[in-house]
Amino acid sequence: LLALVCAIVLNLAVSALPTSVTKLDTTAMKMFDLSEQTLETLSDLDSEVEIYWIVRTGAEDTYIQTLLGLYSEKSGNLKVTKKDPDVAATFVQQYYDAAEVQDNSLVVKRGNRYQCVPYSDIFVVDQMEMIMTGEQNFTFEGEGAVSLAAFTLHV
Repeated sequence: LLALVCAIVLNLAVSALPTSVTKLDTTAMKMFDLSEQTLETLSDLDSEVEIYWIVRTGAEDTYIQTLLGLYSEKSGNLKVTKKDPDVAATFVQQYYDAAEVQDNSLVVKRGNRYQCVPYSDIFVVDQMEMIMTGEQNFTFEGEGAVSLAAFTLHV
């Protein structure tokens, strides 16, 4: 019984830790080590930036979830909110055509200004590989896409 209680307490303590502590980046390209430029952009945010994660419940991409967790940890002025397009259709239609929005797309907003970051800008198809082999290989460009949107709204 004591072992079970200890396991529960330990699990609760670890789940409260930030993503940067609980997830080790073992990806070959260090996809979840934010660049110095991104960290600088996040530290320079002097007003609130909201990232709306447009995704149906259960369709959350783990790469995007981890990236957004890192972003919100690194800046007190950045807030991430999920919006299910089936539940918040009116909200989503302010930014995306309902027929075109893909799960795991983002809206980065600061005040009245916003920038849409579609899923296709986060996971980019290697066009050359597709032409040469006919295979679709994707590159995760999440940090660049989100940072560019945040930076564009910041200046």
